[in-house]
Amino acid sequence: MNTILAADIGGTNARFTIWNRDAAGDDKLIFTRSYKTEDYSTFELCYEQFMVDSELRQLDSVCLAVAGVVQSNRSNLTNLGWIVDGDKMKSLYHIPM
Repeated sequence: MNTILAADIGGTNARFTIWNRDAAGDDKLIFTRSYKTEDYSTFELCYEQFMVDSELRQLDSVCLAVAGVVQSNRSNLTNLGWIVDGDKMKSLYHIPM
């Protein structure tokens, strides 16, 4: 079974969902949560809160949609001052991207 994070990171909300994919390729939604981005000073703090709330320890894959231009696996969300950096996530949280 694979555990997959899909998230939509916008200027107002960060919406996270966790899916499990079984060996047959069937997906099951297991957790979803939305956060006001104004409540977090960085993307990492918001992501870490989500992981605490979901009670997950490890993900197998991650797909992020962000409200900004992505260059070299990194995006600066100008309306928030957040930087979403895929390489940093891989390193900090041991996530395959």
